Amino acid sequence: GPKLAFEIYVASGSDPRPYPHQIVDRFTEATGRPLLPPAWTFGPRRRIGRGSQVGGVPETQAMRQQDLAITALDDALHFLPAGSHVGNEAAVRDFIARSRALGFRVNGYYNSLFAKGDSPIRGVVDEGLAAGHFLRGDQGTPVEVFLISGQPLTVYQLDFTSPRAVDWYKALFGWARALGYSGFMYDFGEYVPPSARGASGMTGEELHNLYPVLYDRAVYEAMEASPQRGDWLAFARAGYTGSARYIPMFWSGDPTASFDEAVGLPAMVRAGINLGLSGVPHWGSDIGGFKC
Repeated sequence: GPKLAFEIYVASGSDPRPYPHQIVDRFTEATGRPLLPPAWTFGPRRRIGRGSQVGGVPETQAMRQQDLAITALDDALHFLPAGSHVGNEAAVRDFIARSRALGFRVNGYYNSLFAKGDSPIRGVVDEGLAAGHFLRGDQGTPVEVFLISGQPLTVYQLDFTSPRAVDWYKALFGWARALGYSGFMYDFGEYVPPSARGASGMTGEELHNLYPVLYDRAVYEAMEASPQRGDWLAFARAGYTGSARYIPMFWSGDPTASFDEAVGLPAMVRAGINLGLSGVPHWGSDIGGFKC
């Protein structure tokens, strides 16, 4: 960033606790205590296709017949950036109802990105463009970012320094609540271009670390103001100091399906230990890795 700011936390000789306990306690006292997730989020979570079959029966039924301790399903339905739910509402609502009857919670997928051009939610994106809800460049036009989120896309990024944009964004979680989802994979948050500017006047450099904290706060405020208060999940990939007070759980991104020291499963153990010592106790990793 354009400048450096830091604080140093030290242990007290009069405190009988081990010094790491003191440091984490003092740090989270200043930056926010971690959010306590609901009990069901601590069980194994299964990535699943809604039509997946095993042994001639729906996989959800097969898992219960085998008494697997799965508490939640993740169907990865991308509400953003391009509105994959549009036109599929009846099938999704039925799948979630059947899954809940078997004792599963179901998670979908959100991010803070909005597809440029044609998509099922183009009207919503156009509304955001007209209202100035996205990060802008030096010329005052919305910044565009290329990434792969289900498919290659050029996207706009929500401007979380604008209270109007945040309120507009929080209302979009109603899409998932109306279908019966209990939570979301809460992806991305780290693609702020250095050339971008927020409504607050902050540059992309200044906003880079703060952006995921504001992004994380938005889902917290939206869900805690809803009927699902205290009983929801967002598992986020991006965060910074202060994010743990808003997000029930984090995950480590996409590790390789290997024992590579840098990007495989051993790296995930080290990442989790470091994350815990940074005041973020609730985290998880893909069991067996993600990409080959």
